[in-house]
Amino acid sequence: MAGATALVVGGLGLASLVSDGGRAALLTVLNLGLVLAVPVLWGYEVRRHSEQADAERERAEQMRRMGELDRAAAVAAERARMARDLHDVIAGQLSAIAIQSEAALTLPDADPATLRRVLAAVRRDSVASLSEMRTMIGLLRADGSADAEPRTSPAGLDRLDTLLDAGRANGLRIDVDDRRCGAWAVAAAVDLAAYRIVQESLTNAVKHAPGSTVRMTLQHRDGELVIELDNDLVPDAPAAHGTCTGLLGLGERAGAVGGTVEAGPQGRTWSVRAALPAPAPDGVSR
Repeated sequence: MAGATALVVGGLGLASLVSDGGRAALLTVLNLGLVLAVPVLWGYEVRRHSEQADAERERAEQMRRMGELDRAAAVAAERARMARDLHDVIAGQLSAIAIQSEAALTLPDADPATLRRVLAAVRRDSVASLSEMRTMIGLLRADGSADAEPRTSPAGLDRLDTLLDAGRANGLRIDVDDRRCGAWAVAAAVDLAAYRIVQESLTNAVKHAPGSTVRMTLQHRDGELVIELDNDLVPDAPAAHGTCTGLLGLGERAGAVGGTVEAGPQGRTWSVRAALPAPAPDGVSR
């Protein structure tokens, strides 16, 4: 349209120049230019605004799709986190309850003191499972209201003694070599991941190597919190069939905070080694 308009105006101006002279030709070009240029510019602006509107609609649609994908990813991540928590906490404690109950049922002529000790361990694990379950349900139902029940703080290695007591009550012999620096604090997420890794490792030892000796080392090294657990393999232990969910959960927990976990047989022992990020504070070197 712009080219055709310029061609028409130029042709008529040239014809007017030949027939009527320069003044008439100039007036002809100006008049025709105004008459024909205004619709062309108007149409150009209409098209530009239409293209901008189309681009905005496309951008809005892309943002909507991205928002849906982000929400779906957030839901999937939350479900995976809940699955890990359920496995690490509830499943581990219920497994310990099942093992203790089976031991109580199979003990020949058990004395009352032994039965009482086993039942006390069962009760302790049951209460802990209920407490953890209530906490998880409370977090799921939390709506930020002022009268909401107080939440328990995330578990961490400050509760390591509780894990060790539970493992020993389930028949494990646990030797701990804690070389951590007291001034070397770690992030809450790393502390929780370390706690769950120790918890899952001890639960696996109870299930797959009952009565074995577990050697655990904790230390800060090169900006990492290093956790190592080794337990003797028990050849005549009863077969325990699993889905490897626990080992996958260990890797996911460590990866979520930027760490790594290696687990597998090393000769006659089963070894778990976790390295979690724990930068040294100012003034502390190790």
